[in-house]
Amino acid sequence: MDAALWTNVKGGLKPHGFRRKKKVVRKLLAKTPIRRISRPKAMSEKRRRESAEYERRKRKFLRSRPVCECPQCFEPSKDLHHSRGRAGPLFLDERYWIALCREHHDICRDYPEVARKLWILCPKGKWGKSEPKTLMEVFADEEKKKT
Repeated sequence: MDAALWTNVKGGLKPHGFRRKKKVVRKLLAKTPIRRISRPKAMSEKRRRESAEYERRKRKFLRSRPVCECPQCFEPSKDLHHSRGRAGPLFLDERYWIALCREHHDICRDYPEVARKLWILCPKGKWGKSEPKTLMEVFADEEKKKT
């Protein structure tokens, strides 16, 4: 080992010219905002009711589909994926819900193009948009309301 290339500093041998730049680190820390833990945002009464309904229906949905719905995956489903988003009426629309394992749910978030090829994410241009219900779905909803 060439002694000219290495310097003995506190903590062991370091490459020659190595210095701890305390001032630089302090400046970076001073500029970095402190992440504060905030209180949860206030939720409207309507949204609170929807969230309670969503949690109930989500548990029922995942119990009815215990295996990941991604092709050739046999892992247990842990997450509920909204293939078209969660805004407005899509939040409770079960037509666009997919039961997925954690790995495939992460793929939806990190690699949307791959998720579209696996048909677990809607095509481009369809995000946040609902399609009209078919006549059969309307009759099925009315039957559910009666019981």
